[in-house]
Amino acid sequence: MLRLALKPHPDLDVLELPDKQFNVSRTLIKLQRRFPDSELHLLIGADVLKGLRAWPMAEKLLASTRLIVGVRDSSQPAVESLIQLLQPEALVLPSSRPKASSREIRTALMRGQDHTELLSSLKKYIQTNWLYVWVAGSPVNNS
Repeated sequence: MLRLALKPHPDLDVLELPDKQFNVSRTLIKLQRRFPDSELHLLIGADVLKGLRAWPMAEKLLASTRLIVGVRDSSQPAVESLIQLLQPEALVLPSSRPKASSREIRTALMRGQDHTELLSSLKKYIQTNWLYVWVAGSPVNNS
């Protein structure tokens, strides 16, 4: 789905690593080896930023990457205070689609409803692959 969403942006690409989820001690090392002369950036939403300090090895992550924080709502002053504490040079980007919440989109689809922020390029993929549907009274998530 990420490849479909990035199709209109030819300068962006997807890098797949075998890690099931991001881990500072494993994944960050792999990225640093693969891109030794590059500045690494971590793109996260403001909701994730709030819990970042609790991540294992958060200090190493913050020292090794530059944060790019997407802000969805008017909580930006609180986010900027947290950024000053964690990484003052982080970049804060207001969302051009503040109602595009993956959780809200999945919930709407599981209820059989459309969501105005669902990219049309992803809608067909989701329908074709039966993602986020209800079967016999319980949700099925094939993603």
